Amino acid sequence: MLEHTLHTGRPVRDLRNYRRVPLVLRVRLRWVGALALETEVSETRDTSRGGLLTTSRETRRAGAPVWITFPYRPEDDKPGPEFPARVAHTHETSHGEHLVGIAFDSSRELGSRKFRAKDRRSASFWRKARRALLGAQKRRRFERIAMALPMSVHRPASPWPDETISVNLSSGGVVFTTLQVYEPGEEIKVLLPENRWVENRERVATVLRISDRSGSLLQDVAAQFIS
Repeated sequence: MLEHTLHTGRPVRDLRNYRRVPLVLRVRLRWVGALALETEVSETRDTSRGGLLTTSRETRRAGAPVWITFPYRPEDDKPGPEFPARVAHTHETSHGEHLVGIAFDSSRELGSRKFRAKDRRSASFWRKARRALLGAQKRRRFERIAMALPMSVHRPASPWPDETISVNLSSGGVVFTTLQVYEPGEEIKVLLPENRWVENRERVATVLRISDRSGSLLQDVAAQFIS
């Protein structure tokens, strides 16, 4: 249930894009660790359309990616999609708490109508230019869905699985983010939780390509299922 809590000591003037509501809700946070996902359960201090304020066990670096289940209900049986986000700012209180301000990645798409129209015109221009230079591109064989799901990647050369999280998913493959180093053509085994696109079983896949994330050690790895 929702618990409304008022917090005092806020500045009179708030320059945030979205009005914050002092809601206290349980939230699950997933961070990318060296070998596995770091998972912690916390509570929000306030929330808004573009993000939330919560606490963490330790100080988090601004810009670090995080995946959020919000609100979090541990009694739910099936894992649901998680919201990709990033750390906007951190602050340690006099009581030793690590306050973490988090911005949802989708908030970048919630700008004013004027900017959305401008982005559409720009995207349309570059699509036409690319079509003129490269010709018409084939449509993807499988529909991709942007979905963050915890997953496990097994490599023959490593005794430990890479516990990470997906970026998008289709019935023909997956893109996941990781700190590990992969090579195109490498064969891997992928285990995803059961969902409408993939059964809950280990799938053999081949790494197609790797792309770096700007300003981060993380890489996005695209893999195609071959079994």
